[in-house]
Amino acid sequence: MPTPILSPDDLLLIQSLRHKKEAIHEKVAVLKEEIARLSSGLPHIEAIITLLLGDKIKQKRHRSSQTFYFKGGEGKKHCLDVLRGANSPIDTGKVTLAVIHRAGFDKETLDFKSFQKSILNILKGLESRGLIKVARREGMGFLWEVV
Repeated sequence: MPTPILSPDDLLLIQSLRHKKEAIHEKVAVLKEEIARLSSGLPHIEAIITLLLGDKIKQKRHRSSQTFYFKGGEGKKHCLDVLRGANSPIDTGKVTLAVIHRAGFDKETLDFKSFQKSILNILKGLESRGLIKVARREGMGFLWEVV
């Protein structure tokens, strides 16, 4: 398709339209920031209304990095150490066994299923942070490796 030959007036119009487009983008960005700022105050206003009406406010649930088995961050450290020490991707069960050994838990008294779920949750959290990844799925499980 041949390039159309534009008159100086057409070029001036195109340039004006581009400037107008840029001005609109800037205005939209400013308005989005204003909307976000105003929206952030709405929950506080709702909470005050709720309090004045005598209703109870639901507390936010805060996720703790502490599990039943580990102090904050300890489980993540064990899992990362196990995966860093592995020469190839390893499955959740082997990670669980290695963490049991590293942390000094007694395998006989430990609820293995519950502990493995805890390890799987830790591994999924590490994956969401981009520290590890699922190398591949094998049967019903995952093979994990450090990124």
